[in-house]
Amino acid sequence: MYDYTLNQNGALMRYGSAPRDYQTDVYARKAVDFVERSAGEEPFFLSVGTLAPHKDSGNPPRPAPRHAGAFSDARLPRPPSFNEKHVRDKPAFIRGEPRLGAARIDALTKLHRARLRSPLAVDDLVKRVIDALRATGELANTLVIFTSDNGFLLGQHRLTGKSWVYESSVRVPLLMRGPGVPAGATRRQPAGNVDLAATILDATGASAPQSHPLDGVSLLPLALNPEVRRGRQLLLESYVVPYTALRTSRYLFVRHRSGERELYDMSADPDQQRSLHAERSYDRIESDLATRLRQLEDCVGRECAAGSR
Repeated sequence: MYDYTLNQNGALMRYGSAPRDYQTDVYARKAVDFVERSAGEEPFFLSVGTLAPHKDSGNPPRPAPRHAGAFSDARLPRPPSFNEKHVRDKPAFIRGEPRLGAARIDALTKLHRARLRSPLAVDDLVKRVIDALRATGELANTLVIFTSDNGFLLGQHRLTGKSWVYESSVRVPLLMRGPGVPAGATRRQPAGNVDLAATILDATGASAPQSHPLDGVSLLPLALNPEVRRGRQLLLESYVVPYTALRTSRYLFVRHRSGERELYDMSADPDQQRSLHAERSYDRIESDLATRLRQLEDCVGRECAAGSR
């Protein structure tokens, strides 16, 4: 968050250790400057991705100085999946993980507090960008999307970090405001980062070239109509923890590179504590999900949205 180098239009610029050099605040100033310079008749596109709340050079996320004491008493969330006691239904790499001891839980608590402090500067960044859009008269004509690339496990299923197939890792926030997005509305249908490009193109009246078909679909029709795409099925993939998975509105089916499988009824078991892959009564459901997963693994363009009613 300090002492880093940015490539600014081909010029390498070094930032130091002064409070003003805190990276999220630097990005905020640059984003506001871009909005102020770009406002006018021509459309513009701005993407801002912060390092926060990632670790800082291997250390816990570092907050801005003004947020140093925030969340000092925050408790580590302990959902039913936290430090899971029985993992016989899980893949071998989890069965081999010991249960978390007191020292590990204490370290996760400190990491959790740091991960809460760090995004406070991101909140400030978002506010400054929205304020700049409002001040320049662009807010009412701008689609704003706030999301993340991954979630983060803090002891769920005895694990820490990202790239896992479990809900705490694959589920991320997605907030939208702007033309075509009703205020205060909530949608429950599955959506993924793969849909962002299609949504932006739809909002701007542009289209992807035929040489680069989009696997995702625009989210604007969903924003306007809560009944569309209730049958959506999403492909999940990771090459860090190698798996492919199919997520529907009810089920999660996982196939690991090792050949091991997992199957969860997310309606009955949202914390993914009991895999149903070995239960004969779910053989038909698992077979159907496995067939659809194979189709999505190699789909291109419109084929990937099949079943998105």
